[in-house]
Amino acid sequence: MQPKSRRYYKDLSLSRLTSALKNFADYDSHTRTRLFEDIRELCNLINGTDESKNREYLVPRYNGGLFDSARYPQLER
Repeated sequence: MQPKSRRYYKDLSLSRLTSALKNFADYDSHTRTRLFEDIRELCNLINGTDESKNREYLVPRYNGGLFDSARYPQLER
C-alpha cells in the first residue's frame, strides 16, 4: 500500500479539522456547513465513492459500508 499523499493530509484528513470541531458551537451556520461538507467528503473518500479521488489522494478504497450513503441516506443530511 502506498502512503497517503501530503495533499490528503492538507485537504481531507480528519486531523486538520480537530481544532475546528472542538470549537464547533462557536461557529456560524456557514462555517458549520463547511465542516459538515469536509467530513462528508472524507467519508466518501473512505467509502470509495469516487475511485479517482482515492487514486489522487493515495487512499485505499475501504468500502466497508460504514460510510455508504446509499445504505445510510441520513449521512447526506
